[in-house]
Amino acid sequence: MPGTVRSRASSRSDAAPPSPAKPWWRRHLLLCCVGLAFVVVALGMVVELLRIRADLDGGRAALSGLSIETMGAGLVETIDGAADRLDRAEHTASSSPFLAPLSVLPVVGDQLDAVRDLTGVAASIGGTAREAAVAIDEDLQRASSEPAARLDLLDTVAQQLDVIEAAAADLDIGAEGRLVGPLATARAQVVDELEQLPERLDEARGYVGALSRLLEGPSRYLVLAANNAEMRGGAGMPLSGGVVTFAGGDVDFGEFEPLANRHVPAVVDAASEELRSTYHEFRVGQSWLQTAVSPNFVETAPVYAAMSADFPTGPVDGVFEVDAVALRELLAVIGPVELDGVTYTADNVVSEVLNEAYLRFDDAAERAERQEVQGRLAAAIFDALKERDVELADLALGLRAAAQGRHLLAWSADPGVQALWDSVGATGELDPLGLMVTVQNIAANKLDWYIDPEVTVAARPQLGSEAWKVRLTVGIENPERERTSVALESARPESEYRDGMHRVLLAVYLPEAAYDIRSLDLPVTEAGPDGPLHMVGKRTFIPEGEQVHLALEFTLPPEHIGMLLLPAGRVRPTAFEVNGMPTTDAVAAPVFFGAGDEQERQPLVVAAALLALGAAAIALVLVWDRVGRPLPVARRRPTNLGLGDGAALGSGR
Repeated sequence: MPGTVRSRASSRSDAAPPSPAKPWWRRHLLLCCVGLAFVVVALGMVVELLRIRADLDGGRAALSGLSIETMGAGLVETIDGAADRLDRAEHTASSSPFLAPLSVLPVVGDQLDAVRDLTGVAASIGGTAREAAVAIDEDLQRASSEPAARLDLLDTVAQQLDVIEAAAADLDIGAEGRLVGPLATARAQVVDELEQLPERLDEARGYVGALSRLLEGPSRYLVLAANNAEMRGGAGMPLSGGVVTFAGGDVDFGEFEPLANRHVPAVVDAASEELRSTYHEFRVGQSWLQTAVSPNFVETAPVYAAMSADFPTGPVDGVFEVDAVALRELLAVIGPVELDGVTYTADNVVSEVLNEAYLRFDDAAERAERQEVQGRLAAAIFDALKERDVELADLALGLRAAAQGRHLLAWSADPGVQALWDSVGATGELDPLGLMVTVQNIAANKLDWYIDPEVTVAARPQLGSEAWKVRLTVGIENPERERTSVALESARPESEYRDGMHRVLLAVYLPEAAYDIRSLDLPVTEAGPDGPLHMVGKRTFIPEGEQVHLALEFTLPPEHIGMLLLPAGRVRPTAFEVNGMPTTDAVAAPVFFGAGDEQERQPLVVAAALLALGAAAIALVLVWDRVGRPLPVARRRPTNLGLGDGAALGSGR
């Protein structure tokens, strides 16, 4: 037997080795080439379709989202970029060598036709927008310095809106076909925007018509100069005022005059019963300064207009309120202005107007001189705005930024113009979900330049009802001052607060749904509805170098998981901490309650850890019950795995 085995092994070793088999790909070379070509074409098709989708999305988004903010390179350049992407999508769909083979295929060819219809419509829209931009840009270049050109610009815009609507009405996007995936979504978006286009164009016509009526005039607007060194409700104190007149596209600014202590008792009924009841300690509708106690500008502006009719400023068609921050935004666009040897820039105008002026003109005898300088400064800035070549887009951006922080407020008796102001967020309307914290000055000083309130909001769900119990705490410090003056410490010669004492009204505006409102310290001195919000006010004194903390509690329904912070119009935005998350009221912004700060989350963390340990213990018991018992001993021959026992490993048994 051993010999036989050796003989067979020897015969196998003497035989010739078999020929190696050819690789599969060499035996099917033609099939592989066809398959590779198919893969390349398929990949090319996918890439081209993705490019079409990207260009369609990019161009469409650029046109549909066109606004002042997006025109950093200018109107023509911005629209050119969008139109180029739409043109590229059409060219790819109609000329790509990767997509051409799809035309002859059944069903798939119909889908390609739908893609080409879609890109053709998009490119047509882009071309129409490009032509409109060129037409508008010609007038836009002249509009900043030529009054008549401003009216021409608005006429041109209105005409081009008609052109765009007519061109869109003639477009045929074709049958839906069998577009799938991203391209089907792109088509649906284009169809949706074409359906919404007439409504959007009508809205744009409304704004253009309103602005045209305003500029063509004659329109007279009362301009209130708000002083942020002496704060009121959601804005500075309106210490001076004047009239701006719009006529023939031109703007004429009249002289500003003081409004402090100048009352108009004949029009007290212009204020609503709600305002007069909520602020019964203030002369709303009589005093310019005290009417400003409410931040609800859509309610107080008509009162100002009625007061103006019985004042030297005369009847007006609307009201503007601007402060030093708005002047800063203007100077950032128009450049520095020099007055009486002082150069005012975007960097220094706020401090010069709100602080340095009160240190420079430091007693009551120089008060009239200070007011006269501030009035001439406002006039000089507005004159520079008229005379200098200013980019309208930059100006619009600056004014919108001011409006978002409540540094520019606007109201018009013309509903169309009021809608225009509303579109840029300048109406000062209060939101039902809003929270505004105002620290109002009732000491007739200019100390708000130094005061930075800090607000803490802690919201926790109540057991059972899940309603939110909210505690709001406001810290207000009256810091020590290295430099001071009589004018800074008090505007009244007979004032009792000249020793640095500050007196404030903390007026907090709570959401419409708030209930169970209560103070946790000082008694409430003012309270009541103001528009959709609840106002709760407390008065207190703050000695120089000291700080006070005032708190209140309220409840919100379970579905109110946050609030909308509304700006209070201070020079430096108020700092907030909402359930441990820092933010400010620089612009209106939502805040959410979340899970609370780390300290109050600790009990929940401990409870969760105990639950986890308990679950782990149960799991261990179950596992031990399954595998922790001794295994039964099988009746079988033991196997020796010892490396040193050669007999056991090689025995062959």
